[in-house]
Amino acid sequence: MRSIDNIATRAITQHGVISLRQLDNLNVSRTRTRTLVRQGVLQRVHVGVYALPGSTASFHRRAQSVMLASPAQAAISHTAALYLHGLIDEEPLHVHLLRPVGTDQTLRGTLVHRTRN
Repeated sequence: MRSIDNIATRAITQHGVISLRQLDNLNVSRTRTRTLVRQGVLQRVHVGVYALPGSTASFHRRAQSVMLASPAQAAISHTAALYLHGLIDEEPLHVHLLRPVGTDQTLRGTLVHRTRN
């Protein structure tokens, strides 16, 4: 039960999502993670990213899950960044992600923009 509390504490600070890497850091094994998904304690959002059931499916949660699923060099960009920083009021349809060429992972609901270098 303690591991579930640790997972929830971490995920709540990230709009209800947590990465597999973060679960590893909390000493939650891959087997335990699969069990938690089967039991409905976690829901898979992207490869290596999970959400707490009942957490609000907001744009902020979508953006956070995209960042957790992306390489370290990636950044939220374009209208998504403007919205997250409160510079525009209208929620974008997609999370815009800027990342280096050569990272070809596809993420649902994301528009990927690539840097040249």
